[in-house]
Amino acid sequence: MEENSTKQVNKYLVALAVILPTFFVALGTSAANVAMKHIAGFLGATQYETNTVVTMYLIANAMVLPILGWLTKTIGQKNTLYLSMIMFIGGAILCVSTHSLNVLLVARTIQGFGGGIMIPMCQAVLLYTFPIEERGKAMSLFGFSVILPPLLGPTFGGFITDNSSWQWIFLINIPVGILSVILMYLFITDPPEIREKHQKQFDIPGLISVIVGLGCMQYVLDKGQQYNWFDTGWICVLSAISVTMLTFYLVWETIYKNPISDVRVFKDVNFAVGTALGCFIQVVLYSTLMLLPAFLQTILGYSPTMSGLSILPRSLSVTIMLIVVGKIADKIDNRVLIAIGLIIIGFGTFMFTNLNLTSSIAWVVIPNLVLGAGIAFTFTASSSISFATLPKNKLHDAAGLGSLARAVAAAFSTSLTATSVERFSQVHQGYLVSNLSQYSLIFQNKLAQLQSYFSVNLPAFLAAKKANAVIYHDLLIQSRLMAYFDTFAFLAVVSFCAIPLCLLFQIKSYSGKSYLKKQYIWFMYSIRHYKLKDIRKRIRG
Repeated sequence: MEENSTKQVNKYLVALAVILPTFFVALGTSAANVAMKHIAGFLGATQYETNTVVTMYLIANAMVLPILGWLTKTIGQKNTLYLSMIMFIGGAILCVSTHSLNVLLVARTIQGFGGGIMIPMCQAVLLYTFPIEERGKAMSLFGFSVILPPLLGPTFGGFITDNSSWQWIFLINIPVGILSVILMYLFITDPPEIREKHQKQFDIPGLISVIVGLGCMQYVLDKGQQYNWFDTGWICVLSAISVTMLTFYLVWETIYKNPISDVRVFKDVNFAVGTALGCFIQVVLYSTLMLLPAFLQTILGYSPTMSGLSILPRSLSVTIMLIVVGKIADKIDNRVLIAIGLIIIGFGTFMFTNLNLTSSIAWVVIPNLVLGAGIAFTFTASSSISFATLPKNKLHDAAGLGSLARAVAAAFSTSLTATSVERFSQVHQGYLVSNLSQYSLIFQNKLAQLQSYFSVNLPAFLAAKKANAVIYHDLLIQSRLMAYFDTFAFLAVVSFCAIPLCLLFQIKSYSGKSYLKKQYIWFMYSIRHYKLKDIRKRIRG
């Protein structure tokens, strides 16, 4: 017996069936980060070795994304969701039961494959289920499942690790996954137009090229800063392989008759521009999530728990604004909402440059509140408009490729942000050290004061060394502080520069007319209607 259309099921029950597992899948990208020290101790490994646990999850997430369109056309939407949750639950069971680092890496890879499928599938199902005039609301719901978890992850993971054991970070995914499978069975159906009679020959060259290209890219980004980037030969080789294979993948998928992923969806202007804006949001989101805890712990001396709680207000801001924007996104020109969001993001990011060594917690909370509001505006509106001009049978391909682009942007942002802080710090250190000379009266007076202070309990030569060490330590702190300011300021400038991209979007009404034309026709119709009404009254009178 053929299944009913998805539209005959309550759309909010369908949304619950995909949002619940997606929330915990996205939570897994950041919740485990704070438990790396405990995992290393439990498995008898080094901190450096256990960092690969996070890397493997991200690599697996990205590798599976290009085949999403092919997968849904071959086995159907519902079976694809089942496959995703089976891999995610199976990986979680292995994570909990293992006592070996190698097995844990395999388990996280399996979990990453399942999670990589789930996130774009959630977006595609919501876009397909909600009518086109409610896509803003749909993307607001999607925002809850992909924006909030990375913000809550460090706090969630830290609380569980401090009060129980790190295994509970993975154990909680098992009952959630089982409940999600039940909800999918009850409420998710297979629309007939999604599944196609697919080609017998699988696109092996396309799959191999994208896996090799993404794998080499992620490894280079993960290890680049540690080995000083292109000063190391094997990094140059892996970078060349990555660029070559990804270029081959794009060209091959364009000309091949039965591609594994339909990259032609990027010909749609709205989708291409929306994907670019989505990548920018990922850059700001993940860059600030990495920069702020490091800044608060190394510069201001916050504890890990306190630094995680200081970012928590951003999740509150995002939650409130996603509700607000979800209600107005279908009534206001999305380009206006995106421009407002980018301005707020730029302003909120620039506010972080006002932090100093004596800043209170309020100067950390307020910029986070502002930044969260801007991300909610931009994410909801850009996600809604990106898919407005795509046919329904292309939604799964587009969702997979869009998620892949955002995953690559997140990988680049975390790696390049760490590098920028290190390089800017070295530049400022070079400028500041020029002031530590015999010709600087301020430096000489400070050095004399410190030598006098330390000479009370130390010999003169040790007091001199101690005084120089204290001044040099202050110089390192100041140079790093300025490096963080430069990075925050750069992110703010880029957000303002991204505003003109809004003009490239093509706003169309649901009948195919442009947005402004639709408003003009409605206005003229109203005037004529009231004029005719007035004339009829006069004739009758």
